[in-house]
Amino acid sequence: LPLKMADTSSSTPPHRAQWAFVQLQNQGHVFDIHDSLVVNAFRMLQMDAQEGLAPSVGWVQGGVWPFFSSIHGMGDLWQRNYTHAANLLYAVSNHASTLGTWVEEQQPRAVGTRTSGDASNATASSLFIAFVRKSIALERDSTLELLAGVPEEWFRPHATIALNNVLTEFGPLTFRMQVDGGNKATIDVSSVRGNGVAGGPVIFLQKLKQLGYLNPDGSPVPDTYKGSWGKEIHLTLVKK
Repeated sequence: LPLKMADTSSSTPPHRAQWAFVQLQNQGHVFDIHDSLVVNAFRMLQMDAQEGLAPSVGWVQGGVWPFFSSIHGMGDLWQRNYTHAANLLYAVSNHASTLGTWVEEQQPRAVGTRTSGDASNATASSLFIAFVRKSIALERDSTLELLAGVPEEWFRPHATIALNNVLTEFGPLTFRMQVDGGNKATIDVSSVRGNGVAGGPVIFLQKLKQLGYLNPDGSPVPDTYKGSWGKEIHLTLVKK
């Protein structure tokens, strides 16, 4: 630990088998997010991307592995690489079949049509669901971060972003954000137990702020809104 990050003395791609290291940070949170080893490893995985995904991580030389890329994206969320996480979310989506399932590995179109591993790959499907969930609600230490990883495009007029009675480390969560025709956004968060830890839910409002939303009284929207365990949250933001 860690696996090798690069080897210029052979033809082995530095991306090969990095799923284990990324999973270590994604689920284990072993390193500080600013640790240079982790920062540079994630930068390396963005190099030479094929169709938006890291190549040659698995068995297929030059191939892409959507299974891994959902793990990669959740690691990006933990590292606060929100823009790249959103790009990966769409790239993984674009590699699904018409039935919404994935093969384990595949070659990029420019390379060929070879596939490898399971098809359909149930783990890829479950990891993608987890990726979407963590983009909306992510447990970090003693806080439940809401909307931090949601792509900006999801805040379009008439959009609804919702989680219904989803289990979290702090208790069940029901969350709903709605945008009307473009001038009002409402956010409703259920009471979350907290399970005896300090902290609370934190709603990330930067993207709505950048889109021109204000508080109803015309005052600026804060970057984050901090709630408390055991209390509902109801926010209304407007464009004037």
